[in-house]
Amino acid sequence: MKKMISLIFTITLALALVGCSDGKAKVWEWAQGLDHEDIFSATPWSQDKINQDDAFAALNDTQTLELVTLLNKLTKESFTHNKHLRGGTSTYGMQIDIDGQTYYLNEANGPHGSLELSYNEKLWWIDSQELSDFIRQMAGKDTAGGEKEVRVISIDYPYYN
Repeated sequence: MKKMISLIFTITLALALVGCSDGKAKVWEWAQGLDHEDIFSATPWSQDKINQDDAFAALNDTQTLELVTLLNKLTKESFTHNKHLRGGTSTYGMQIDIDGQTYYLNEANGPHGSLELSYNEKLWWIDSQELSDFIRQMAGKDTAGGEKEVRVISIDYPYYN
């Protein structure tokens, strides 16, 4: 009888532990597991280039491979959950389209990284100077440490009744 109760308790505990997992991959596992063939498109953007014809040109295959290589290098320690949603307005970043899902890897002014990524309904700071430099370069930002003037853009949205 004790063995039966022990077995039922063990099974119940195991099921409870499985039920506590949300089944979602961790952000660092997602980054480490990406393959360049997974990416439908990766498009850098910058407020500096918003009115230019080439402002939103997608990365070529070589650039996409470099992006994936840099993402694959990220570790668990590269990510910090920005649970209080602290930060400012991004002036550049990268839109990444994978299997019908869009991810935005953007500039961040956070204490734990110069980039941010929304993943599984959480905002993450990313600490990777190499990845940050690559995205700045692809977005046409000055990577020599100099700051460029940022234009404020106002968009008027139509009102719906």
